[in-house]
Amino acid sequence: MKIIIAISLVSLVLSVLGDRRNCKLNKSKVVVCEDAGLITRVFHPADDNNLTLDLNGSSTIQRNAFKNVNNWQLQLILPEEGAPHTLFLESGSFRGVGYTTNLDIQNANIVFDGNPWEDLGDLAILRCKNCGFTEVPTEILESFPKLEELYLEDHRIDVIHENAFASLKNLTVLTLTREKPITLEPGWLNGLDQLEELTIAANSFTLAPGIFDGLKKLDTLRLRGKIDNSTIPKIYDSIKTLTNLEVD
Repeated sequence: MKIIIAISLVSLVLSVLGDRRNCKLNKSKVVVCEDAGLITRVFHPADDNNLTLDLNGSSTIQRNAFKNVNNWQLQLILPEEGAPHTLFLESGSFRGVGYTTNLDIQNANIVFDGNPWEDLGDLAILRCKNCGFTEVPTEILESFPKLEELYLEDHRIDVIHENAFASLKNLTVLTLTREKPITLEPGWLNGLDQLEELTIAANSFTLAPGIFDGLKKLDTLRLRGKIDNSTIPKIYDSIKTLTNLEVD
């Protein structure tokens, strides 16, 4: 039955497009129309709210590629080998994706033209793993006023500056992980009045005075990496709402 459905989906898509050369059904039951790394259209079953797009390498997502794709979770996954690969997003790449609230991008060095994010105004969860960021992607984050959870995993950010996340007024969960040292400047958490859970993992980091000031609702703090234990009492002093502190 699944095979029949898959064949029917491909046949329907190809009949609409009138081009059988560049459209294929991938392992996630998604029909992808691609020409030399240029993603032109994407189709998937209407009853499946999770769309996973496994890309073979550096790719460009064309304007309207996701037109009429209605899903709440969208994953763009590039190969781990040789990562990060370039993922170029044209302005309007996500136009027509409907009610997407969860975006997961992995192993991609994100490059974009104009503002491809403007059609993701309802995004609540953003996860970027090994995305090649060397600075907090402030310009991207400003497009997501409703964002509640942000995960920047295996990033390459050496310093997080003041007001880095100030546009994320509704953020409740923030996770930052990397394998090298990281510097957190005072004021880096400015604007995160709703933050309840914070995870920081790095090879080592220095907890300068005042870096946790202004957190009004933080309940859980996880610190993973080399840390001076003498600073732990100061953490409790600066975060009055803290009930769960994990230090590895």
